[in-house]
Amino acid sequence: MHIIDISIPITPDMTVYKDQPDKKPVFKTTRSIEAGDRARETDICLNTHTGTHIDAKSHFLKDGEGISHFPLHHFIGKCRVIDLTSVKEKISENDIRDKEINEGDIILFKTANSLRTKPGFNFDFIYVDKTAAGFLAGKKIKTVGIDSLGIERAQPENETHKTLLSNNIAIIEGLNLAETEEGEYFLCCPPLSLGNLDASPARAVLIKDM
Repeated sequence: MHIIDISIPITPDMTVYKDQPDKKPVFKTTRSIEAGDRARETDICLNTHTGTHIDAKSHFLKDGEGISHFPLHHFIGKCRVIDLTSVKEKISENDIRDKEINEGDIILFKTANSLRTKPGFNFDFIYVDKTAAGFLAGKKIKTVGIDSLGIERAQPENETHKTLLSNNIAIIEGLNLAETEEGEYFLCCPPLSLGNLDASPARAVLIKDM
């Protein structure tokens, strides 16, 4: 069995969406052995959309449910990584129509985002456009993930998020697929149980039988 961590480590200096300084994680030591305490403890101030995270329906839908309402089978089960590293600018329906996507699938898109080595946020990241979102909704998949901190950009009405979430499709953003090959895996990526919040960080791992 081979376990692949496809999460982004959470650190105070990590890359955050659009490089917004107020979105950086803050770690504050509250107890320290070095200071004479008997144990170490740390407070964390963290945006719900930090690093590898899952969007809830309430993120974009006015009456959408919070993150804890997504059943866990959306995040634990067989999945498929689809290599779309040759795609430029955005993933459209034309790019995925022939990928044998079926009802109930968990699909992770590996794009040119995974190949980028320049530090900092990439404002021109590859995203999933509204035609691809509509196609995935029509296929009735369970979950879609992508290797960028957002699944869409340059769409003023946020059609991708709204189409997917309104069709009960979970969205995983911020995956690290740089070392992951196309193929079938077992995904384990549950969100924290944060009630009605709009998103949750997650630890995502792929398991591959050797």
